[in-house]
Amino acid sequence: MHYLKAKRLSSEWGKVVKIFLADLVHNCALGSNNVSGDVDYTVPLNVADLAAFARHHCDVDVDISIFKFAPDLQEAISRGAPDILGLSNYGWNTDLNRQIGIAVKAKHPEVFIVMGGPAIRTEPEGIREFLLRSRFVDAYVMFEGERPFVDIVNLFARQKHEFRKAHNSVKNCAYLNQADELIYEYEKVTSPIEAFPSPYLTGMLDPFLDQGLIPLFETNRGCPFHCTFCTWGVAALGKIRQVSEERVYQEMDYVANRAPKLVSWIIADANFGILPRDVEIARHINEIKKKTTALKRIMIWESKNTSERNLEIAKLLGLMDNGRVLMALQTLEGAALDATKRKNIKFGDVKSKIKEFNDIGMEVRTDILFGLPGETYEGHLNTLRQCFDVGFDHITTVNTILLTGSEMESQESRDKYDLRTKYMVRAGSFGEYDGIRAIEYEEVIRGTSTMSEAEITSLTILHWLVWFGWNFGFMKPVLKYLQKEHGLCPVDVFLGMQDRDFGSRTRVKTFFGTFMQEMDSLFFEDSDSLETHYLKEENWQSLMQGDFIKPEKTFNAKVLLDRSLRDELFDCLIEGLPESVLAETELSDLTVAVKTGYMDFESADLSAGGSLKIVSVPARAAKYLVGDSIPIPTEGQCSLEARYPLEAVQHIIDMYDKHNFERSPLRAMERIMGAQHRVLQPNYSLG
Repeated sequence: MHYLKAKRLSSEWGKVVKIFLADLVHNCALGSNNVSGDVDYTVPLNVADLAAFARHHCDVDVDISIFKFAPDLQEAISRGAPDILGLSNYGWNTDLNRQIGIAVKAKHPEVFIVMGGPAIRTEPEGIREFLLRSRFVDAYVMFEGERPFVDIVNLFARQKHEFRKAHNSVKNCAYLNQADELIYEYEKVTSPIEAFPSPYLTGMLDPFLDQGLIPLFETNRGCPFHCTFCTWGVAALGKIRQVSEERVYQEMDYVANRAPKLVSWIIADANFGILPRDVEIARHINEIKKKTTALKRIMIWESKNTSERNLEIAKLLGLMDNGRVLMALQTLEGAALDATKRKNIKFGDVKSKIKEFNDIGMEVRTDILFGLPGETYEGHLNTLRQCFDVGFDHITTVNTILLTGSEMESQESRDKYDLRTKYMVRAGSFGEYDGIRAIEYEEVIRGTSTMSEAEITSLTILHWLVWFGWNFGFMKPVLKYLQKEHGLCPVDVFLGMQDRDFGSRTRVKTFFGTFMQEMDSLFFEDSDSLETHYLKEENWQSLMQGDFIKPEKTFNAKVLLDRSLRDELFDCLIEGLPESVLAETELSDLTVAVKTGYMDFESADLSAGGSLKIVSVPARAAKYLVGDSIPIPTEGQCSLEARYPLEAVQHIIDMYDKHNFERSPLRAMERIMGAQHRVLQPNYSLG
């Protein structure tokens, strides 16, 4: 096919082709709030790219409308069904697409439904199985969508549904003929994208910017890495192709002028920083940030092994406004790296690079997957130990999800590594739309040939303690002291804490026991039993009322709302230490200081605004509260001030009001502990 402006076929078709393109997302419940600290919906850039390309290159006149939310799509269809409905298919909207698609086909069988997106197996048999299960789908666009979508629109305009009677091959577009045979011709995606029209500059995305949705910017496509747990680096999309710098800058300037009050942007590249020019793009964003006080958080996925470039980009972007950059290791166990085809970060350089980021005020985060093929229980613990040893400020542990379309999700991989899985509901990804109920789930690995389900389950408390005690910082000063002064890794301190006899600490014992029970209740043996459970009226209404919060987040909030429980957790941590360490005055005073400094998250305490608290600690321990940037006396006691900035307190108050603290304190606290968790930590300074 040629993609120059072609002669229109409107005379053959007889009318303008009406197309609806939808990148649907559930908007009935709050999601994971990883970017904005509140609700994260992004502009529908993917389908807008299709729309912009189709308007320029279709052989027929097209009238295209774009949708993000199901109610808007349903209302538009009720006013007049389109000729073609396009749906983007991801893990967060698979069931929503299915329910909407089935309903549309039942009422409007003439509508031609095209689907595209990564949530499908990529080998022919997997594609055919999907289409057989999804009879409402007339054609599936594989991999990059612009060119195949135009081809299928042109084919449908000529033949309507009759094209199924003949072998009309459209490269990278799959459909079943009348005999249910798969018609599919694969082609590796290598063509340039520089000349693709911009949906931003044509104004297509203005309505979504006006709604406050987070802008996505694509500066390149493709990923040279082929990690088996990811769908970003599938072979068909391995070549990196660049959007022109001119277009990138024009789009960013356009959005900055059109939506100057937006707080967050996302760069949607798989490896931002992989190209030398990415520094200049970051410099351009930095200039935009200087001109607007609103834009604070830029989310990117950093490239691996380009640390000098990443450091410069971090300086320019002030990433995420939390001052945190990502160095995703996933695992450090050799067998797991081999099994997942993970070309890892050069670990020998990690410690020095973390220090470089810390020196410019940036925290460094890593993501660690557990349950990977080839990983053992001890191997996972050693990965965590090494993460603490090199000084990661934030260590996120994530149960490995089998993403449909990834190599790890294939039957071959499941058999080879004896992958045993369970299903859990995806937070925020459920809803009811004009009588249609849809619920999304994640398939997670809960056992492999090298790690049993019991071993994976036994990591639950440890991972929560890392999250609450280290990442949120509530135990961090004491943990750093134990690590630096006594060589006690937080992993082993936490393991010792949960393995000991709790004695009179019955609240902590009950807390951990209840936490394990609630975590276990999340997992279902199959997707059918999950849907059956949550679609029961009582359970469904609970979901719709916003009562579903993942237990790890619920229990974070519970501890913060109960100071005595928080103190008892701290006491359990300390009591499990060696006698020689317990005898130190420094440790005792530091523990008291940390307990004293943290806020009581209740209205009375909040009303005091940014009031300070005075704590006294030995000089040897004071640096673990104030950090390395402030000179500390070498001996004696230090008087420190622990203060919450007024803006942090105001943020907490605003979130309490917004999320109705009086009705649902756990929900309000969970919202506060989203992307803005730094507001929960006091600033310490010399008194």
